[in-house]
Amino acid sequence: MLGEDQGVNMTHSHPRTRIPWLWLALFLLAAGLGAYLLLRPKSTTDSTPAVETAPVQRGVFRVSVSGPGTLEPVQSLSVKPAVNGTVLKLPNVGDRVQKGQLIVELDPTSYARTLENARLALQKAQANLDKLRADQASNLATAQQNLASAEAAYTNAKRDLEAAKANLEATQKLYELGGASAQSLQTARDAYAKAQAALEVAQVNLNTARQALALRKGANAQDLRNAQLAVEQARLDVKAAEENLAATKIYAPFDGVVSEVNAQVGSIGVGATVSNSTALLTLIDDSSVNLPVQIDESEIAKVRVGQKVEVSLDAYSGETFEGVVTAIAPQAQMQQNIAFFYVTVNIPNPERRLRPGMTAEGEIIAEEIQDALIIPKRAVQTVRNRAYVDVLQPDGSRETVRVTLGPDDGVNQVVQEGLQPGQRVVLPSRSSTRSSSQSSQGGLRLPIGVGAPPGGGR
Repeated sequence: MLGEDQGVNMTHSHPRTRIPWLWLALFLLAAGLGAYLLLRPKSTTDSTPAVETAPVQRGVFRVSVSGPGTLEPVQSLSVKPAVNGTVLKLPNVGDRVQKGQLIVELDPTSYARTLENARLALQKAQANLDKLRADQASNLATAQQNLASAEAAYTNAKRDLEAAKANLEATQKLYELGGASAQSLQTARDAYAKAQAALEVAQVNLNTARQALALRKGANAQDLRNAQLAVEQARLDVKAAEENLAATKIYAPFDGVVSEVNAQVGSIGVGATVSNSTALLTLIDDSSVNLPVQIDESEIAKVRVGQKVEVSLDAYSGETFEGVVTAIAPQAQMQQNIAFFYVTVNIPNPERRLRPGMTAEGEIIAEEIQDALIIPKRAVQTVRNRAYVDVLQPDGSRETVRVTLGPDDGVNQVVQEGLQPGQRVVLPSRSSTRSSSQSSQGGLRLPIGVGAPPGGGR
């Protein structure tokens, strides 16, 4: 019995001796499991960084060139009088004028008087010319009549001489034959000598008459020319006086607004005397304005006359005004060793909101494509002059797609073929190399059949 009791006691005492070891085993198991969970490698999904993507979108693609400038009027005129005078009328700054409207008036009194005197002088010169012509006609007729009389006297004297000569010859023969007396012969000789003297006088008178007529004609021509010149000068004086009188009134040469009036106390103003070199006011045409935009030489090749321009101004925040390129400077300007070109942009100004002197920024639209497929340019990778992008699939995988590219602006890229709106393209890490010489081993998974040529690569 004692032995049985001792056996039972040992049997029951054995489990009690193993309990600490059981707790130790459980503790070690829990510690090992914790260490396993803590130190085990993370899953592939947890170790993969998040993929950066961007959507394929439709939109307006634009390449533009921008530059600053200051608005200028299309036309600007400094109004100066053509004559001296006292100002009777001047506009005010801001007055709007129309083409042909009277804007400046000087006192015309002295110029009207000068014109009246010039017209009287012209009348007198014309009267002198008319009288000279009448006198010359009369004097010429007298000279011509004197010449005709001298010619007739010469003809008669010549005929008388011929008759006296014939009579002398006949008397001489008769005398030699004894048919005429010595007295008759002497009488014939005296008659012949007298006829010769008369012819000589007639010749002198004829020459004198001819010279008188020639002199009269020459004198008449010179006197007539002088009188005609006097009339022409008088007419010029009248014309100049008319122009000076008209110059006392100045009319607007175009529609515009008065931007400046040089009217200061003791200087120019109503009642002041001004000279023909005095700038009275400045008139500008603000129906449109010009914006000379400074464009860097590296971008000037993109600019063409006729391109659309969007203009923004600090004065009208949030608004844009449309303009057009009208001129490109043929020569660059230098500023702080930087070359730039002036590009003139014309902006319609029907509401007259734009004012010369306002600072503005002009964005010249060099190229614009409506409804273009656009992705970030950094999504594109190039292999052997072919462009590819990685397209993220719905299951999270990637598909490398070959694309046909359009223009880009350095940030955005137009895709002509290969993508559809709504797809998402994978953007490579900015720190990764995107060299065009990168092969498929460089991280780009090329479609089947694209890669190194047969026999090359691995």
